[in-house]
Amino acid sequence: MFAFARLYLPLASFLFLSLFTPAPARALPPLNSPIDSAEPTETAPNDEKQTPGNQSAVTTAASGNANAIYLSHIKNRTYSQGLAILAKKLVENPKSAELYLARGQILYSICSYRDAIGDFSKAASLDATSADPVVRRAIALCRIGNLLAAQESFLQALAILEKQAEPDAEMTTICTRALLEIGQCLPVRDSLKNIIDGKSDLHKNSMVRYLYAQALTGSGDKPAAMAQLNRALELDPNNYEANLARASLNLALNQQTRARTDAQKAVELNSKSMIGYYYLAQAYLNNNEVLKARDAINQSLIIAGKRPLPEAVALSAQIALRQGDVARSATEAALAVKLGLEGKSLGLMPLRQITTVDNVTGPLKTVIARPHFLIYGSISRERLEYYGNMAEAFINYVDDNLIKVKGNFPRALFIFPDKLSARAFLTDKMGFKNKVHGVYLTAQNAVVTYDGAGLGTIMHELMHTVLGEYKNLEFWAEEGIPCLFDRCYGYLIAEKDERQSMKIALGFPEEWHAKWMGGKTRAQLTLAEILKHAAHTNADFENEQRQLALLLCKQGKLKTYLSLIETANKKRAATYLEAALDKPAAQIETLFSEYMQALEKENDRIRQLPDTEIFEGKADFLKFQKEHESMLQPFLLK
Repeated sequence: MFAFARLYLPLASFLFLSLFTPAPARALPPLNSPIDSAEPTETAPNDEKQTPGNQSAVTTAASGNANAIYLSHIKNRTYSQGLAILAKKLVENPKSAELYLARGQILYSICSYRDAIGDFSKAASLDATSADPVVRRAIALCRIGNLLAAQESFLQALAILEKQAEPDAEMTTICTRALLEIGQCLPVRDSLKNIIDGKSDLHKNSMVRYLYAQALTGSGDKPAAMAQLNRALELDPNNYEANLARASLNLALNQQTRARTDAQKAVELNSKSMIGYYYLAQAYLNNNEVLKARDAINQSLIIAGKRPLPEAVALSAQIALRQGDVARSATEAALAVKLGLEGKSLGLMPLRQITTVDNVTGPLKTVIARPHFLIYGSISRERLEYYGNMAEAFINYVDDNLIKVKGNFPRALFIFPDKLSARAFLTDKMGFKNKVHGVYLTAQNAVVTYDGAGLGTIMHELMHTVLGEYKNLEFWAEEGIPCLFDRCYGYLIAEKDERQSMKIALGFPEEWHAKWMGGKTRAQLTLAEILKHAAHTNADFENEQRQLALLLCKQGKLKTYLSLIETANKKRAATYLEAALDKPAAQIETLFSEYMQALEKENDRIRQLPDTEIFEGKADFLKFQKEHESMLQPFLLK
């Protein structure tokens, strides 16, 4: 039923962390930008800077070898492999700042912020001349909401840069932008003045001039700020943010025509700029061009969608009043007040890019990386390791024994301490309000459950992640086949290269509760009704759909059915079910009815079957099998 992913962005792209917002609510973003900000955001105009594969702007103190390791594994999303390689290299060379920096960046990429902070801090202590690890530590601190510590790190990095003969432009802009977002205008003003007045080439950098102007504006020196903005736009007339900033400053200085010109230039550079259209609307309204102001503010609100700027809503209310629409004006004024109370108003930085908090994965203290899964949770690391091992073994079992595993890996697996915390996460972060023990959310590429839901629940949802990649899967099987894992037994097996898999015995029925099935007993089920009830992603009839999957197991045809799905081959039959059983529907109906009647007679034995369990080894499994032989014997056990 649900999904999460995250490619590496180079250091330059920390400035353009993308937000992923699937309907109906804010949910998991791609793996390198899992940020759930309460503030309005807008898309930056330079698409090249936002492309995950754009690695050209990386500036790092890491050696070519370490640099190649982290870039390769982040780009290919082989995080666990990269971490393992770097861990081994750090044992061999524990004093390498480059290796700690590289590992920290992989950890950051999987949202393991706390571990990344530790590695960045170690790298900074081993190389006190580099600002790179200090900046990255500061950004990771932002993600977990520790803005005070982040501010200290940004200031520390800025002090390092000030001492350099040729400060790195990218590092300088990241530090100063972050500090301005936090509201630290004076240290930015003083540092950038020293850097611009020095002998470095940064005085020719349009972005540095723009940031200096913002620091001057925040310090109250508007004339000096205007001079810096003019210089920034001389150096680069297409500096989008400088155009926005000068439009804002011209509005403050009552220069409406100039403000309109700058705002128009900004929206030409970025047609998705809700802030640019807001400034344009303000300039039009101040010049008494009400209709043009209405068009511009409408455009701003359309671009913003469900997250409008409070100022834009307030301006729309003013325009409505000017147009004589008192009802709209009152409604929008009330909304503006509400939005203003709930979020921060537009500040110096039109694009909040550095100091955003990750409200999705940031609060979760432990992350475990496996080849197929990134496991997140607030439970103990030992328990997360357990679930990580089980999930990895299960997915390998499916790939080896049932159907080819494909899709977007690694997937996210969220394990919460209890049912209530899992449901709160699903409701608040995912917009998923159904009360379930576990769920696969396809849009975010993630499974969400809790410690104590049982391995059956987890394997059920992980099976959804596999079957969801096969669009020709019959509707009944979408829930029916994953339900097989609600009751099964098996054990872990170790394979070469530390690969782990499972052996699983399937085909065990669960206790039947007629009251949940409209008063029907198993014996009253019919194939025709099950197929009639089956609908895409509808779990309401999963109990009856499970019975068809049990029939496939009983006939030894589950693998056959899934192989036909994998190859999209119905063997000229009407359905994959008929192709797998090599019988027409009428004969399957009879076979199914006989099987249901047989299960009906075993109700007492079925009630005594143990819960799903996967043992650490074959010996424990065989002991379990012997202890429960009388209950297990009538059912399929391979």
